[in-house]
Amino acid sequence: MQIHLIDLFYLVYKYKKIQYTHTHILPQRIFVQFNKITMMSFDLNHKLWVSTRKDIGQLIKKQNRLKKLEPPEEKAISFKIFSELYVLYVELVNKLSFIYHNTFQVQKRAVVRVLVESATQQLMRLKEELKGMELSEYVYIDKALVARKLTPRDLIIWRSPQFLYRRPLDAQNIVADNKLYMNDMEKEEKAAQDWVKVAEAVTLIQAHERARRARVYKSNIKFDKNKFLKVIQRKKINYKFTFKPDQAMSIPVKRTVFSADFLKDFESCENLRAKMEVLEPSIDDDELERQNKRRDAAARKIQALWRGYRARKIVKIRRRFKEELYGMKKLRKLKRPDCAANSVLEMYKKEMLKKKLDEEYVQLITDERTRILQMRTPWMMEDISDHIRHWFQDFYEKTGNFHPYPDPVKTGTILVVIDETMTPLEFQETLGKKPMTKAERQKLAEKKKAEKQKLKDKIRKQKMKDAKRRKKLKDAGIIDVAYEITSSKAIANIEETMKQFSLDWRNIDEYLNKNHDPIKDWITEEELAKIHQELRGLVDEYMRVEYELLREALAKDTKTKYKAQKVRKAKPKKEKKKKKVKDMTADRTLESLYQELKDEGIIEDVSHKDFDEFITDFNFVADDTRDEDGLTTLGPAKGDIKMIIQESMLGMGEFDIEKPKSILLIGPLNSGKRLICNIIASELDAVFINLSPEKVFKFADRMKYFLHVVMKVAKAFQPAILYIEEAHRLFLKKVSPELKEINPGLLGPSISKAILKTIKKSDKIVLLGTSNMPWSAKGKFKKAFQKVLLIPKCDYGTSFLLWLELMTENVEDMEEYAYSALARVLQAYNSGEIAQNISQTLDVSRRMRLRNEAIDPNEFLEYFLSKNEEPTFPPDQKSYYSRRSYWQFALYFFALAVYCIDGSFILPENDSPTTAPKFLSRGHLYKVIVGETIELPCKVQNLGSFVLLWRKGSSVLTAGHLKISRDQRFKIVGDYNLQINGVKTQDAGDYICQLGDQENRDQVHTVEILVPPTLRALPHNGQVTARKGSTVTLECKASGNPVPTIFWFKKDVFSGPTHLSDSSTLILENVDRHHAGTYQCSADNGVKERVSMDIQLTILSPPEITVEKSWVHAAEGYDVELVCIVHGDVSSEMLWYQNSFLLDPTDRRSMYPRDDRYSLIIRNFQPTDFGNYSCVADNALGRTKKYIEVSGRPGPADFISPALSGFLDHYNLTWAIESVPPLDEIKLLYRRLLMNETYQHPGKWHEYHIKPTPIRTDGSHYLMSYVVKNLEHNAVYEAIVQAKNKYGWNEISDIHQFYTRNHDLLLDIDMEYKMGVSSNNRIVPTICGIILCIFALVFNPIISI
Repeated sequence: MQIHLIDLFYLVYKYKKIQYTHTHILPQRIFVQFNKITMMSFDLNHKLWVSTRKDIGQLIKKQNRLKKLEPPEEKAISFKIFSELYVLYVELVNKLSFIYHNTFQVQKRAVVRVLVESATQQLMRLKEELKGMELSEYVYIDKALVARKLTPRDLIIWRSPQFLYRRPLDAQNIVADNKLYMNDMEKEEKAAQDWVKVAEAVTLIQAHERARRARVYKSNIKFDKNKFLKVIQRKKINYKFTFKPDQAMSIPVKRTVFSADFLKDFESCENLRAKMEVLEPSIDDDELERQNKRRDAAARKIQALWRGYRARKIVKIRRRFKEELYGMKKLRKLKRPDCAANSVLEMYKKEMLKKKLDEEYVQLITDERTRILQMRTPWMMEDISDHIRHWFQDFYEKTGNFHPYPDPVKTGTILVVIDETMTPLEFQETLGKKPMTKAERQKLAEKKKAEKQKLKDKIRKQKMKDAKRRKKLKDAGIIDVAYEITSSKAIANIEETMKQFSLDWRNIDEYLNKNHDPIKDWITEEELAKIHQELRGLVDEYMRVEYELLREALAKDTKTKYKAQKVRKAKPKKEKKKKKVKDMTADRTLESLYQELKDEGIIEDVSHKDFDEFITDFNFVADDTRDEDGLTTLGPAKGDIKMIIQESMLGMGEFDIEKPKSILLIGPLNSGKRLICNIIASELDAVFINLSPEKVFKFADRMKYFLHVVMKVAKAFQPAILYIEEAHRLFLKKVSPELKEINPGLLGPSISKAILKTIKKSDKIVLLGTSNMPWSAKGKFKKAFQKVLLIPKCDYGTSFLLWLELMTENVEDMEEYAYSALARVLQAYNSGEIAQNISQTLDVSRRMRLRNEAIDPNEFLEYFLSKNEEPTFPPDQKSYYSRRSYWQFALYFFALAVYCIDGSFILPENDSPTTAPKFLSRGHLYKVIVGETIELPCKVQNLGSFVLLWRKGSSVLTAGHLKISRDQRFKIVGDYNLQINGVKTQDAGDYICQLGDQENRDQVHTVEILVPPTLRALPHNGQVTARKGSTVTLECKASGNPVPTIFWFKKDVFSGPTHLSDSSTLILENVDRHHAGTYQCSADNGVKERVSMDIQLTILSPPEITVEKSWVHAAEGYDVELVCIVHGDVSSEMLWYQNSFLLDPTDRRSMYPRDDRYSLIIRNFQPTDFGNYSCVADNALGRTKKYIEVSGRPGPADFISPALSGFLDHYNLTWAIESVPPLDEIKLLYRRLLMNETYQHPGKWHEYHIKPTPIRTDGSHYLMSYVVKNLEHNAVYEAIVQAKNKYGWNEISDIHQFYTRNHDLLLDIDMEYKMGVSSNNRIVPTICGIILCIFALVFNPIISI
């Protein structure tokens, strides 16, 4: 049921029961209607502009996200996206149109115009996309509307007068009967003239009313003179007395004071006072209490009655409010007859103000240009000349020659300003070259042309490839949403305009400019740029003379031949000669032509009608009744035609939007075709030119002149509507005798050439026709109209609203059930017939009796029954088949079809068989993998003459053995089992085997389709590249039934895959080179095998360097190798430095790269080679450096003895030292640590200097041992070692911690320090020596290089 929101707004305002706290949730229609009455103030317009800019910003962000969207595989997703965008653009167009209508500042108005025009173009493009997906002119997007809390009425985007095309003011003044330039006094005089007829009618009515009262009075006096005779005396003159406090009264006035006490306060008067008190009756307390109770009871009664009355009144008001809210009742609306005309006139008043501001803007530009030319021209020309001379000098000093002077065809020396000339170096290279011959230049030009053509062909092929891909997707039902948004020029215009606006207006406060003054600084900048370009052309002319003089002098100095440079100037564009059209009315004014057509009745005045007067309802259930393909199964409601008509009207407005040149409305009589045409003309404020045969036949002898005048007037006073009533008469196959008089086919041959062909795309002219018998016309009839609209039939919602609206205007109160009953019973009648019924039934005499005789709904029914025509009623709802279910009716239909074909079926009797049929099988849940075959059983006992029906949802598959569905995969096997071959995902659902008996029994099988998992990785190529430190998101989308589970692994050649996550998205934060590698996402749902996809992650980072040794021991005469390992996915360049000096390869130095391992080998090491070396890796992302120290000093000592001593009071300390030269001295320090669970205190260091006689394990390593004695048992000690050779002391070793035992070993071996190294003697094989040798053999691989 339709709710009229403007009435709701009125009720809310009247009773103040609901308050809208946010203006943005107000329905658009309320906002529009409210602004038709109240002009938007500057503050409101500014606030709306600020909020609209935010909305545009949010919309741009949403579209930018959609630009990256992959084509959705489901059509419903694409439809949802376009629906939401369409609703957002409807709201945006509504807001922008108001802003543009109330924006007067010239520069800002240009910005808003681009926005509203682009938004409207994008809106129409989205509507075309939705139409293509719906395969219909009618689009239903109720889900998107519900999300935005809107109704289909809010999608009506036409707003008058905001969208009106602005005629030239002089032309509008002619149309408006010269009202546009009238002052207030002239307007009052004109209005008085318009009310003359009304005043005369009122005077006539008053005269008749006085005569009627006189006749009644005369007859009453004759009947009873004493009762009805009235003696009318002349009224006395009333005298008004005024009294001023400060003025004495001229006439004394006696006043009586009734509250005065006249008894004097004397003793003689006491008795009188006592008598008065005695005369007053005395009242005892009981009587007084009874009186008070009676008074209280009376007061309570009065209060109760008052509260009841007030409560009933409030309940009545609330009930009335709810009835109006729910659309059950309406308020009678009072409309001013000239409201629409005044709004249009007000709009043109605003246009006059805008025109005045435009003229001031143009004058300001002229004044500023004049000022700049007068004040700054000499200095600008001097600056340009100095700049060109400096350019001459620069080239002469660097090349000894002058750069060729740029030709005027290439904008002259502007090329110097924008650095598009040759540099001195490039020009120097061209001096030595020979000039190209004509053939070479031609060859070079052809080569460039071929390359340009090749690039064009490549782009064209890519576009064709993309177009084929999109067509393939579209054929499969997939819409490339990202392409549709990216390729939209309207969206690009909006984004560019908003970006430029944010830059230009960022420092300008729009709110302070309430006088709509233009921004002068911008005008100055624009004019400076224009004047600079003009002056540069003048300066170039005389600077070229100076340039040639310099070249001539240079030729004399260099003794070369001087040749003046040729000047290439731009060729003037040839203006196309337009074919002059012969104007047969060149000597006449437009006003005279307009008046001529108006006098002949061709131009008609149409009464103002708006779309609210075309009372219809929308289709609110179509979006919920879609089939498996997503298409609506219900036809359009009558209200849906409004949106189609308004879309066609948008091109007739101010903005550049495509529109049809001709529209044809088809429908039966009284369906509202003429009313729609009247509404279109009123909403467009168009000139209504009637070209129906009844009007045109009298111009048969001068048809060419007539059409010339019509088209000239239509183009001069556009928007214009060329109306043809019952347009099929222009192309009748056979003309009836009654129509021959008006020659209906007279205009038919001229429509295409004389009318449609002369209408340009930018013209706001449309040919509008109606027809109720289109089948009676020839084929040319269809070609004459680009768009044909069939007006839907009157449905219940439309019929109900018609009765409700029209009855409200005539009857104050009527039971709500009557409207519903009338709408249901008379639903088959058209709107015009219902309107005629109400107007004739409720004529003047019947409306006068309404107070005494309430209206009876049967009176409207009698109107149709009393006509000679056969009454039309809705289908009988109590027929035989309607009592049965829909499926039983379908069963009878198909059985009847088979019977008609071969007579093999017998329709079931009404009587049930003796033995009722019985299902032997039971319903089950079947799970089957997609692509396989399934068989659904349906076994019935005692079927008899009944027919088994297989159906799925609303689709009938089989009736008996007859297959109804066109799908070849369905067939009946066995008795009545249903077999489905190659099942698809859309086959899931409930399959019903129904028995066509009286009980409508059925058996339900539920089929669930199991779909193996499928994976789609993002991105599709499986390659992801990221910078170090960024966050990487890897995404896999899986589909299937059941819903698959996704697992993420990272592949590793050595350790195998590592499980990372069980979600569809894997997020890696702060990535580095260790995150690089192959990631695998797998999906599994238990159907068939698991599927996997690999994604290769590459991390782009500055090079990372690791060194094998940060300290390298060397000695003279030895070879040394320094190794740096570089990690990174970007190729790097390696450089070696010694003490900050770059090293190059020499005889002794070699540099070897091998994969990521870089080596520096120094042969025959010399003392000068000692120092600090660094390896530097450099790539496009950064630079990294690592240091390696090369020294001859001993390496740090490496302790290899175990931490736990084998003895109570001594410890064998063993260490290894790297040193090629012999060791000169060893320093050993140890100390005890005093510690418990909570305390630790180091003791004093004990230092020993040892003469080194170590065991050399190889050429550069020594193994040494020393027994530390006199230790405490069960104690903790620390030791450090330092060694010295001829190059100096090494770094102190790391602290070595050891422990003594709390009991001695069974075998106590007193280990003393014994060394015996000699070049000619062998080591004495003691137990200590054997242990040392074992240590050396065991730890040799660890301490060796």
